[in-house]
Amino acid sequence: MKYVLFGFLLSLALSISCSNIIQNSDDGVYFNAPELSNITHWVNSDGFTLKSKKGKVILIDFYTYTCVNCIRTYPYIKKWHQKYEPYGLVVLGVHSPEFEFEKKIENIKTSAEFHGLKYPIAVDNKRGTWDAFSNRYWPAKYLIDARGKLRYSHFGEGYYSETEQQIQELLIEAGADLSDIPLVQTSEVISTSFFKITGPENNLTRELYAGYNRNSLKVRNLKWMNNNSDESFEGDDSELVFNRMDDFENVLNQPYIVQRNYYDNPLGTIVDYTHDSELINNFLYITGRWKSKNESLIHGRETLNFEDNISLKFCASTANVVVGKGNNQDPYLIKVTLDGMPIDEVDLGDDLFIGEDGNTYIQVNEDKMFNIFQSKTSHFDCHKLQISANSQEFEVFAFTFSPSTDYVELQ
Repeated sequence: MKYVLFGFLLSLALSISCSNIIQNSDDGVYFNAPELSNITHWVNSDGFTLKSKKGKVILIDFYTYTCVNCIRTYPYIKKWHQKYEPYGLVVLGVHSPEFEFEKKIENIKTSAEFHGLKYPIAVDNKRGTWDAFSNRYWPAKYLIDARGKLRYSHFGEGYYSETEQQIQELLIEAGADLSDIPLVQTSEVISTSFFKITGPENNLTRELYAGYNRNSLKVRNLKWMNNNSDESFEGDDSELVFNRMDDFENVLNQPYIVQRNYYDNPLGTIVDYTHDSELINNFLYITGRWKSKNESLIHGRETLNFEDNISLKFCASTANVVVGKGNNQDPYLIKVTLDGMPIDEVDLGDDLFIGEDGNTYIQVNEDKMFNIFQSKTSHFDCHKLQISANSQEFEVFAFTFSPSTDYVELQ
């Protein structure tokens, strides 16, 4: 589950999944659901208000199309839409972007078509509906009953049977006959929300962000925790790693990029980076010439032999990277290595291919999340990953990970 981070402690919410059956207010009446607000576009619909759907049960899913946690919930939402729409369920996706490129309507449409999302999607580029619901999570689900009252919420993955039971109860309450309708057969999958942490060096790797905003915020918070001093940092001038690595909470408080000169130079500066230290799980290491941006790192020059790269150690069963294609209409290649070698064919991610030279690559022709690794051999394990590209349009936003290859087919 993703959380909008307003401070260092809130990053702990990444490991939490929760649901809530909304209780009656003091006067015995459920609260009215907020109305949709500042919707800029619609996908799969000409648009509607929640008020116009009174008499039906509404399932709202707040998501953004590069969120891996959101993507893993799609099979369940699609099945509920197919199964319960004839009985009065309205499924509504609310696309509230995390990154600027996710506001592009064509990107949202392309993703919806690729994943087979046929229910209405409200494009919430200004986050008006997000704010109306006081939402802070991707994904987040809200159930509204036939009277327009908020009755249930769930944040993160999991609890699929519980959510479907709530759907059925509200539909029956509205008069639907579901006596012959069984629950969807859910798969036994491992969710990031419930993965047991075993220590910072071999725990499931946190989501890693390359942009200046999130990294500099964590640095400011660390300094605040240490009375605005640098005592929490190693004395080395090239690395910026918090001294205490003995528990997961302290790792979560760290910036994602370890080189000190990333923070010593103004935003937008093109800087030459080097690093000589051993890769540590949960951090990004930059080599070569890169330019910092609010949400991303962008390659600072054209190269010929994939000289500039981003490296990391991760512990997971799947790995993904969110990248952009910049302003160039031509696609470009990202070279991907795992433990210093091309990724084995059996472990190739959905978006990776083996080139004629035997190396493994992503072809970037759109702004999206690319699945680069799916372990079918060692399952959950730790590896060293490196990505590089020659193009100056090479732009990296984030890396995401999962403890299992938990893409499911439902009955």
